[in-house]
Amino acid sequence: MPRSFAERETAILRDWEERKIYEKAKKLREGGKKFYFLQGPPFTSGEAHLGHAWNHSIKDAVIRQRRMLGHSVYDRAGWDCHGLPIELKVEQKLGMKSKRDIDSVGMERFAAECQSFVEWSIGKMTATFKRMAVWLDWDDPYLTYKDSYMESVWFMIKKAHEKGLLYKGERVVSWCWRCVTALAANYEVEYSEVDDPSIFVKFPVAGSQATKVLECISGSKIKLKYEHPLLSQVPIHKTFEKAHFVVSGTTVTLEDGSGCVHTAPGHGKDDFDIGKQNSLPVFCPVDENGKFTDAAGKYKGMFVKDADKTIIDDLEAGGLLVGSGKIKHNYLHCERCKQPIIYRATEQWFIAVSKIRDKLIAENRKISWTPEFIGINRFGKWLEGIEDWCISRQRYWNTPLPIWKCSENHVTVVGSVAELKKLSGQTPENLHRPWIDRVKIKCHCRRDATRVTDVMDVWLDSGSASWATLGYPSAEKKFKEMWPADFITEGSDQTRGWFYSLLGCSVVAFDKASYKNVLYHGFTLDSDGRKMSKSLGNVVSPEEFSEKYGVDVMRFYLCSSVPWDDLKFVWDDVKQVERFLNILWNVFEFYNTYSKASGISHPNPGNRKKEDEWILSSLSRLNEDVSRAHEKFLPHQFTVPIEKFVIEDLSRVYVKMIRARTWPAYAGKDKEAAFYTLREALLSVSKIIAPVCPFIAEDIYLGLHGGRESVHLEDWPKPGKRNASLEDAMNAADEIIETINSIRQEKGIGLRYPVKEAVVSCDKELAAKLQDAQSAISELGNVKKISFGEAKFDFDVKLNFAVAGKRFGKKVREITDELAKSDKKHVANEVDKKGFVMFSGEKLGKDDLKIEKKIPQGLAGKVFSGGMVYLDTDETREILEESFVRELIRNIQEERKNKALKVGQVITVSIGCDSEAKRIVEKAQGEIMDSTGTAKIMFSSDRKELASEYKGLRCTFEIKLDGHG
Repeated sequence: MPRSFAERETAILRDWEERKIYEKAKKLREGGKKFYFLQGPPFTSGEAHLGHAWNHSIKDAVIRQRRMLGHSVYDRAGWDCHGLPIELKVEQKLGMKSKRDIDSVGMERFAAECQSFVEWSIGKMTATFKRMAVWLDWDDPYLTYKDSYMESVWFMIKKAHEKGLLYKGERVVSWCWRCVTALAANYEVEYSEVDDPSIFVKFPVAGSQATKVLECISGSKIKLKYEHPLLSQVPIHKTFEKAHFVVSGTTVTLEDGSGCVHTAPGHGKDDFDIGKQNSLPVFCPVDENGKFTDAAGKYKGMFVKDADKTIIDDLEAGGLLVGSGKIKHNYLHCERCKQPIIYRATEQWFIAVSKIRDKLIAENRKISWTPEFIGINRFGKWLEGIEDWCISRQRYWNTPLPIWKCSENHVTVVGSVAELKKLSGQTPENLHRPWIDRVKIKCHCRRDATRVTDVMDVWLDSGSASWATLGYPSAEKKFKEMWPADFITEGSDQTRGWFYSLLGCSVVAFDKASYKNVLYHGFTLDSDGRKMSKSLGNVVSPEEFSEKYGVDVMRFYLCSSVPWDDLKFVWDDVKQVERFLNILWNVFEFYNTYSKASGISHPNPGNRKKEDEWILSSLSRLNEDVSRAHEKFLPHQFTVPIEKFVIEDLSRVYVKMIRARTWPAYAGKDKEAAFYTLREALLSVSKIIAPVCPFIAEDIYLGLHGGRESVHLEDWPKPGKRNASLEDAMNAADEIIETINSIRQEKGIGLRYPVKEAVVSCDKELAAKLQDAQSAISELGNVKKISFGEAKFDFDVKLNFAVAGKRFGKKVREITDELAKSDKKHVANEVDKKGFVMFSGEKLGKDDLKIEKKIPQGLAGKVFSGGMVYLDTDETREILEESFVRELIRNIQEERKNKALKVGQVITVSIGCDSEAKRIVEKAQGEIMDSTGTAKIMFSSDRKELASEYKGLRCTFEIKLDGHG
């Protein structure tokens, strides 16, 4: 690009906006096949990070490519606007330390602050995504805090109620005492390593004074009753006398600790289940703030973790502490506030997903997962063990549960605002708390019913997105046309998050999966594999990335990573992508510069050469590969072949091969074919790369006058005809060229200096194919002559005395003398052909001789996969002179570059040299002038400032614009 990538990209963004290219792209495809892209709504809890950039680079590439295929893409943006992430941000902003502080400022102000923060975050993140050229409908996003959206969530809750899947029950749940709410055990908590007390306690056997081991028996035979060790401190245990007994179970093993464990049905999932099985009371003396209640006796009012030491001291004082210490282990913490959770029995609202488990599993099997093993194994196996979904939360800024209860505990579930108005006679100004809490309805028993104060698990919001974004159930048209979604993609943390909530909610509402194809991708980590965080100072923001290297580099780099692996961010790898895009841009600049200098604006396709046919065939292969990768939603498989084609095929091979044909002074009939072919290749690449690198694609397309207002209004290119034989030949030639260059490196021969001959030794089939690639090998290997067959080897043939001495005795000397005078190659050929050779009347076989094939002086050989390449490295006088000329041409071109001369500007070259160098220059004068844009070469004895030298041949020179001196 003429300026930095970043500068040019902002100019293109302005141009797109002024010409409304996004709107035109959508309108162009209105009648096409429907493609429903469902946006996984980002949490509006701050600014976009690199994970968002990766996610949206993939999404935009898919959407743009589908549009180019002619599809009418539904691309509504969406935002997850509720939940603890937003509440905690607002608490920090307002200086709050606990949930009680919200009540002190009032729910109305708190809700307003939450909405304000959400809107700020949406604006901030939208700007980032727009700068990234992510073409979603940002003007009309779905917002989960809007009443119309929340109605769609209510619709699903009512469906659950109608199907008998909604219920209220007492369960032990993960509880955050700081946020004062229940949490989902599978996606709202995370493990962190902590040190906790570990104690062994004596439980006195009821009615026994024994203090020593009397007998060891099987756990299944234990029927003992015990006295609670803290009976005096917690007197309520006296009322649980029938609950203090020992049972056998599977939750503890002899390998861990004592083989016995204390069970607390009010504070552990397994404990709760064992308690139910054995009719134990659910004793839970801990309040919502994590403090002991009155029922805890002596420990009343203490925070549970603070009470640890006091309890241990009391056990020790009572002689019941066997041992104590610390244990380091992973323990669940609230994902949002990072505090350790507690487990406590509470009454919550649940959806009985256990009843529809088989349906969930069956629907999941219909989904196309990429990679497949995530859907079948990780997600599929997890579905087999799912438990009922705790959907209630004790917070504020979430969708309120649409459940009203009267004094008789009759339950009414409301599915829409219209239904609420019918039951209450009013429509609240806002469906959030506290406004919704003020709405009372008439129960079927004619009593007043009040809404339960709980709000919903925030994942019910995003889980309802598949129909809520389509406006269903208020409007049905789009839903009937498009649902379920064709494609979704999110990070690996969404396996038990959005991927599950989407599936669960849609099966509850419609008995069907809400998406057909899902691409799973990993996390973005730093180069050491650590999670990016501000505290570690290893965060790379999308803004920093795009300012340094541009959005195209960022998008291509992110999409090149294998999506289901975590991406380890490495700046050096980013530089490689920048290099690739610079190479593409340089090829475009090469075309522009030389076509203009040659006066060719609309080149004709005639008089093509083999290299032209090859690059077009290679281009068709690229098109096939990239199209196949897009069809399978595999971003890394459409970036890798593009990069390889541009760097290897287009730049390294094709441009080098046509360079002589594109020079302004060249007048061959195949000149226009070279420009035509290069333009076709660049146009196709601009379309193929457009979904992932929209800016450079646009610049190249418009620079080539592609025909439409934007490359993003183009159709996806269709592959042309392939010439497989020619492609195979060029692939083999490429390997041969690499082998030639490897020999050059070993022998210290520079790549720009010609060598006399290369002999390719291979089978007849490959040799026949390579006839089409002979000019490529010669041009790119810088070899004067290419031949096929066996190289001219030298042979060393000696008598094997260990064998021949015994056979021929006294005749050995005679044979040796005759062998020394013989043609060694003829001897070797005879033995190879007949199996023997005659000397002194004796028949000598292979065992009688030592035959060694030797590469002659000046010939170097190296193996390639199809045979051998031999390079004649002898430097003849002709090659010496040609190398001197090449060096002079290179130096003149370098000086043109230093003076910033354009290709079309003609120069005069003044050369000072001795008679031998002058003779060589004069002989090559036409080549020098054509290759350097020189109108006149003058010789003088004056010493010039610049010098060109090659192995003893030397001249000095200077250049000037023709007509200026």
